[in-house]
Amino acid sequence: AAAAAAAGKNVQVDGEGGEDGEAACTSTGGLALLEVACGTGRLACELARRGHTCTGFDLSRGALAFARQQVEARGVAESVRLFRADMRDFLTGAPAQQFDLAFNMVSSFKHITDWGGAVAHLQEVAAALRVGGVYVLGLHLCHYHAAVATSERWREARGPCTVEAIIRSSAPNAATCIETVRVNMRVTTAEQPQPEPPEQQQQQ
Repeated sequence: AAAAAAAGKNVQVDGEGGEDGEAACTSTGGLALLEVACGTGRLACELARRGHTCTGFDLSRGALAFARQQVEARGVAESVRLFRADMRDFLTGAPAQQFDLAFNMVSSFKHITDWGGAVAHLQEVAAALRVGGVYVLGLHLCHYHAAVATSERWREARGPCTVEAIIRSSAPNAATCIETVRVNMRVTTAEQPQPEPPEQQQQQ
């Protein structure tokens, strides 16, 4: 928001995650955006549809291939540029000092497991931003002082399709900055039976 204000833009930030996350940046003029670890390009495509130009990169070839298909399918190829790079060293693929705002959501920053790599990443982002630019970094915080495992569950439905996920994380290791994460995911359609998740079955 600060970068947009400096550029004379009218920016509204609203909500977090899901469809609200896609709508988080709206303005009367286009911003130059950089998405770190863009994955399948969902946010890049939506922001391009809203009038911004978006450059995104990811290390996964599979995710980038899917993202490029989405860019073409949604008709935003002129506004989205995608390339493959590591978060710790991506400026060879993205010219420095060109972006109003960079963002990295869904805890992708935590994929960097050493302090030197984390510092290198932040330096790369700083070099890619215009003077006064902003980096929006979203991540789940680890409770290193509490050696306990955590879990979360979410469910989303669209039309006949329902996706349920249970995510379990081990107690994080403060020395290695590593936590073990296990994800159980079930995808069903209206034509298929929907048995109760394992946790509910165990409780009964």
